[in-house]
Amino acid sequence: KSTYLHLHFQQNRCKYLDYLEYAAYQSFADTHLLSLGHYLKIACYLLIIIFVFFYQRNLLYHPSENNYTSEKINFSYEEVFIPTSDGKKLKAWFHKKNLKQKKTLLFFHGNAGNLNNRIYKLNMIKNFDINFLIIAYRGFSGNEGSQTEEGLYQDARSAVDWLNKQNINDKQIIIYGESLGTGVSAEIAQNKNFAGV
Repeated sequence: KSTYLHLHFQQNRCKYLDYLEYAAYQSFADTHLLSLGHYLKIACYLLIIIFVFFYQRNLLYHPSENNYTSEKINFSYEEVFIPTSDGKKLKAWFHKKNLKQKKTLLFFHGNAGNLNNRIYKLNMIKNFDINFLIIAYRGFSGNEGSQTEEGLYQDARSAVDWLNKQNINDKQIIIYGESLGTGVSAEIAQNKNFAGV
């Protein structure tokens, strides 16, 4: 029996060796391809992270994207420039009815477009029995500077300070945020006693 097995092995040795060689090669190839697939996935993931890190401002802020520009202004306003604590000047529109007797709405806009894009909203707000001030953030509506989260908060606080200097105290101010402006509104409203948010 052992002689038969020996002869059988000798006769089919080439077949067995070919099979073992093929199996070993296939195992190596599968492992190699699996590792290569993992490397490609990691490389793609790292490229996405690098792209988002360097272009996150472009993804979040769109100061040049202008919609709703066909509306005509149906309210009176004074264009003012609000100084910030870091030396910037922010363009703003100030609509006054009665600063002493009426509340003042402070409008923080969203992440795209300039002040003209909010005319359609301001045309409606002017019908309310309030004053309003809308500011453009740094980097928007021709303002100098680049957009950052902390910069937006700085701009918003500077607008509140400016209203305070017009003898409008916090209890007379209503904070209003649109889109991105809701986050700005929530941040500056902390530990404050505004008329509303």
